[in-house]
Amino acid sequence: VTNEISKRITKLSILGKNHTPNFYDYTKAKYYPKLREIFNERQTICCMRLFLMCEDIYKSAERVLYVDSDVICMQSISEIESLDFHDKAFAAVRNSKQDTKIICNVKVENVFNAGILLFNVDKWRDTTEHTHQMFAFLKKYRPILADQDALNVLYQDNYVWLSDYWNYSCEYKYRKAEFEKIQFLHFTGP
Repeated sequence: VTNEISKRITKLSILGKNHTPNFYDYTKAKYYPKLREIFNERQTICCMRLFLMCEDIYKSAERVLYVDSDVICMQSISEIESLDFHDKAFAAVRNSKQDTKIICNVKVENVFNAGILLFNVDKWRDTTEHTHQMFAFLKKYRPILADQDALNVLYQDNYVWLSDYWNYSCEYKYRKAEFEKIQFLHFTGP
C-alpha cells in the first residue's frame, strides 16, 4: 500500500479518532522468509497476520482486529473495546454451517472462519508457544487454508466466540431484521 493510499484509507476509517488502521510491509517481518519456504505468496500473506502479532509494530496495542479484504464493515464496531477475552488469545465467529471438520487428520469441533479475528495482543505475544506451535504445524502439514486450518486445529475450543453477525457470510440468506444486526459482511465462497 502506497503512502497516498494509506492516507486515503485512514481518512475513510470509521474506527473513530482513537483508532487508526495500520499498514505494514509484511516482507520485512522475521517470519516472512521462513513461511515463503513452505507456502506460495498468497498463503504466506494469510499467515502473516498471526506472526505479525509477535513483532514490535503492536507494542502499544491491547487489541488488534484483523479483517479480510473481502469484508465490508456495516456499522460501528465500538463494542469490541469492552469484549472480555476470558484470558484467551483471540475471538472469532464459529462457522454455523459446519460444526465439525477433519483438518490434517484431526477432527475439529466448533470450526471458525478466520476472516475476522480479534486478537488479545498481550496474551498472544506473552505466549511464545503460539508462534512456535503455529509454525511447526504449518511446516509439518502445509494445510490448504494455512493459518485458518492451523488455528482451528491448535485452538479448537480455546477462543472467545463472537456472534455470527461479526462475520456474516454473504452466502447465507438473511432477512431485513438480520441485515440490520450485521457488523461485518463477508464475501466468502466462489
